[in-house]
Amino acid sequence: MDLDPVRAVLAPDAVIERVAEDGSVHRMDVDAFLAPRGALLNGPELTDFTEVEVAATTLVADGRATRSGQYFKWGLRDGVPFSAWGRKTFRFGTASGAWLIDSLTWTDEPETGSGD
Repeated sequence: MDLDPVRAVLAPDAVIERVAEDGSVHRMDVDAFLAPRGALLNGPELTDFTEVEVAATTLVADGRATRSGQYFKWGLRDGVPFSAWGRKTFRFGTASGAWLIDSLTWTDEPETGSGD
């Protein structure tokens, strides 16, 4: 899977944060965010993967936007079915007339699988 379209909508200095189950925050830059996703999405471990937004709210004011949403994802990891819910919050700004993601924060609930 080509992640260039994802990179194109991220501001070069975007801040990306994952909130772990214990509440700790793992902050990364664009490259640190994209590299493991490219490996996962293009490798043999994850197959039949789908992620969909199921609810969202967007607020726009003064050239900034915030979108908070809930999503559901599912697929096969090493041949074992899994699914999980999560939340994402995006903050957007405009650059040269285009909206770019300035920041992304997300958290996932624990996955459920066929062995759970």
